[in-house]
Amino acid sequence: MNAQNSDDRKRLAEAAMRENLYAFLAGSFGILCPGERLARAPYLEAMCYALQRVASGECQRLMISIAPRHLKSICGSVLLPAFELGRDPTKKVVVVSYGKDLAREHAEQFRRLVTSPFYQRLFPKMKVDPKHNRFEHMKTTKGGGRKSVSLGGGITGFGANLIIIDDLGKPSEMRHDTYRQELRDFFDQTLFSRLNDKRTDRIVSIQQRLHPDDFSAYLLEKDTFDHLCLPSIAEIPEEIPLYNNRVLTRRPGDLLNPEREPQEVLDRIKADIGNFAFQAQYQQNPTDGENEFLSMSDLHLVETLPDESVFVRRVQSWDTAAKDSPRSDFTVGLTFGWHAYEERWYLLDVFR
Repeated sequence: MNAQNSDDRKRLAEAAMRENLYAFLAGSFGILCPGERLARAPYLEAMCYALQRVASGECQRLMISIAPRHLKSICGSVLLPAFELGRDPTKKVVVVSYGKDLAREHAEQFRRLVTSPFYQRLFPKMKVDPKHNRFEHMKTTKGGGRKSVSLGGGITGFGANLIIIDDLGKPSEMRHDTYRQELRDFFDQTLFSRLNDKRTDRIVSIQQRLHPDDFSAYLLEKDTFDHLCLPSIAEIPEEIPLYNNRVLTRRPGDLLNPEREPQEVLDRIKADIGNFAFQAQYQQNPTDGENEFLSMSDLHLVETLPDESVFVRRVQSWDTAAKDSPRSDFTVGLTFGWHAYEERWYLLDVFR
C-alpha cells in the first residue's frame, strides 16, 4: 500500500510539472544546479507564473526586471524553452544574450536538462534530433528547437515562435549612447522580424536595469510589454499575481529574498558598488545623471564665467574614443578651473 501511495504521489508530481512552470523548476533544479538547494522564495513563483502566461499564450509581451543572481536566466533562458518544447516540440525558440560565453552556458544547461531521464519521462514526445544537437542550435525531431544568439550574431533565415532576451546589454558599455542605439536597432531591425506570426508569437525580456535610457526603458516606452518589476527592497505597496488566484503582497521595506540577501547583505552590496549602481541593478530604478559621488544638486548653472584671473588651478579630463567608425562615441575633453575665493570648480570649456 505504501509503495502504491508513493507511485501515486510521483505520478501526481510529474503531472504537476508538465502543467506548472514553478513545479517544473523545483523538479529540474538539481539537474541545472547540482549540489545547490532551491530556496522556495515567493518571487520565484511570481516569476514562473508570469513566464507561464507567456507559454500558454495569455501574454504576448513580457518584461521582467530583477537583480542579478536571482535565477532569472535559469527560469527564462533554460526552463521556459524546455517547458515550451516539452509541450509542443514543433515550436521554435530563440534565446538572445549579449555575449557568446553567456549564451553557451545557458545552452549547455538546456541540453543537460532536455537530455536527462527526468525530462524524457515528463515529456516523452520531445526528442532531440541527433543530426542537429549543437549547443548554438538544438533541433527536435518534430522540426522545432532552441537557437542561441549573441548580440549582433547571425539569425537570418530562422523564424521564431518565442524570442527570449536575457541581459541583452553589456553593463560596462551601457553608458555609451551609440551602444544603447545598437541594442534598439538590433531589436527593431533584426529580432522582431524573426517572429513567424506577429499576431500570436511572443517576446520575453529579462533584464537588470543599468541606465535610465537602457534597453528596458526602450521596451517600456513601446507600451506593449507587461512589466513584472521586482526590486530587492520594495518601495511601493503592490500585489503580484501567483498561481491559483493567490498574490504576493509587498509593502515598502519588504525584502525580495531575505534568506539569501537579508538587509545587512544588501547594505554591504550598496556600500561596495555605490548608490547609483544599487538603485539601477537592485532597485530597478536607475537615476539619470547621478552616482555615488555626484548628484544633480551639486551642479549649478551660471550666466557668465568669472574672470580668468580668479582661477588658481586648471584640470583637464579626457574621455577618448577607442574606435574609429561612424557610430563610435566622440572623444571629449573637459577643462575645469578652481575658483580661489569661492573654493569650487567651474567648467570652463568642452571640446568634443
